[in-house]
Amino acid sequence: LMVEQTSFDPDELDGTYAKTKAAATQYLLDNHGDVELVVLHPSACIGPYDFKVSSVGSMVRMCMKGAFPITMTFGAYNFVDVRDVAKGTYAAAKKGRNGECYILCGNYMSVDSFIRTLCRVTGHKEPKIKIGNGIVSIAAPIMEVYYNLTKTTPLFTRYSIRKLKANCN
Repeated sequence: LMVEQTSFDPDELDGTYAKTKAAATQYLLDNHGDVELVVLHPSACIGPYDFKVSSVGSMVRMCMKGAFPITMTFGAYNFVDVRDVAKGTYAAAKKGRNGECYILCGNYMSVDSFIRTLCRVTGHKEPKIKIGNGIVSIAAPIMEVYYNLTKTTPLFTRYSIRKLKANCN
């Protein structure tokens, strides 16, 4: 169920990003006074010209090289094309109601479906190995140490695994 919320409690959320975003949004909703305010909540933005490589971006780049040999049996996320977010932002600026919040989202997609779609689109073989939550949960802390040592963008962390298992809508 998707609901355009009008109040946000950072204490109910997981992760620094979510907590600070909720606190800032609530502050603006409570204190915008005479300034017109429309709040947008995009889901996970993906699209062309993504210059800051995220975990998802790293995975996409690996798939494009045919170097992503696994998929997962769990998890999902809601992705939206960044170009649609730009159009939605423009529409909200023109037609949004003062003090209202709007969700800008795309499609709910399982991790397995996302990876397989990437492989098909990039012309690479789909992974034959599916790993479950148990293995990934054990590997995540070890991988976090590796990514910290190599100063590279992690493909997954304990936090990202929690997010993939949470209600992404």
